[in-house]
Formats: sequence, C-alpha cells, structure tokens
Amino acid sequence: KAAPRLRPAGVAQGEEGPVGSFRLSDADGAASSKDARDRYLMDYAPLFDSSPAMRKIRTVIESIADTDATVLIRGESGVGKDLVARTIHAASTRSDRSFVKVNCAAIAPGLLESELFGHEKGAFTGPQALKKGLFEVAHGGTIFLDEAGDIGPSLQAKLLRVLQEHEVRRLGGVEPHAGQRGQHGRRVLGVAVD
Repeated sequence: KAAPRLRPAGVAQGEEGPVGSFRLSDADGAASSKDARDRYLMDYAPLFDSSPAMRKIRTVIESIADTDATVLIRGESGVGKDLVARTIHAASTRSDRSFVKVNCAAIAPGLLESELFGHEKGAFTGPQALKKGLFEVAHGGTIFLDEAGDIGPSLQAKLLRVLQEHEVRRLGGVEPHAGQRGQHGRRVLGVAVD
C-alpha cells in the first residue's frame, strides 16, 4: 500500500464508533506546550522515521502543523490517514485542545449535518434543546473528517463555507454562533483513493 499523501487544501470534495474525541492533557486537565511537544516527539515522531518516504511525510507534517491551513490527506484504505491526522494535531500548538474524529461514512447522511453543525432549540421537529455540533466541540483544536469523500453534495456546500469563511452556523441559526466567527481550528479531511 502506498503511504498517505498530504497537501494543504482550500476546498475538498470515529475506532471509537463514528465519532471520537480526545484531549492530550496532564492530570490537572491542561497540558503545557512543552508536555505536548514531548508527547509528539516520544509517541508520534518515531513512527515516521523508519524510511525515507516516512521521513518525508514527517517533514510535511511538521511544516504544516502550526499553520491554519486545511489539510487534505489522500490514501488507500488502511494506509494511516487517521495516524497522520492525529500526528498533525500532536505536533501543533493545538495539541492541548480537542481532537475530534468523525467517520463520515458511518453516520447516516440525514444525521451528519446535525452532528457536524449542531442545532438550535426547535430547529426542526423534535429538538427541545440546543445541541453543540462537532465543529464547536473541536473549537480551537482539530476536527478530522474521515471518509470526507462520502459527504453528499448539499452538505459539501455547507462544509465549503466552513473551510473558506471559518464560520459555523447551527441548523436553525441565523448567525454563526458565538465564539466561532473567524476563529480558527484545524480542519483535516481524509479521503480514500483507489
């Protein structure tokens, strides 16, 4: 199998179930940047030292880790797109914030929009309370949309707004919700290629 390919992307077409989230932190719940960098160097960097091709991937990871660029990871199923996404997060200054993995293929298309964007109370039949979306949960951290190629065209258009404008609007909302307008979190998209 070929190694995953990385490139910054402006536009792109959870193991724990469809959604997983973790935060690198110490016992008090807040990791220092030194602790996070040490964890990256101990737990992730050695995985990318086994061959010239892997060292090249590590160089790319380290060059984009502290940028606000959206990252597109392309590769065959099973080559390690998830590992690359987690490594980008671990190598960045966001590593003390949440990493949220969403397996877009494992969530029914009708539910994926609500999971990603959340919804306001009464946005449609049923919701009795506001629900935070996964973009909001990952605020300031990293969200990894695995199998992003399986997202339908309608939702791709809404995702494009998030990628270009850095604005997230809950379903039923009129304005981007507080704390999200213009705020940057890392967006990583994983796409399987044949």
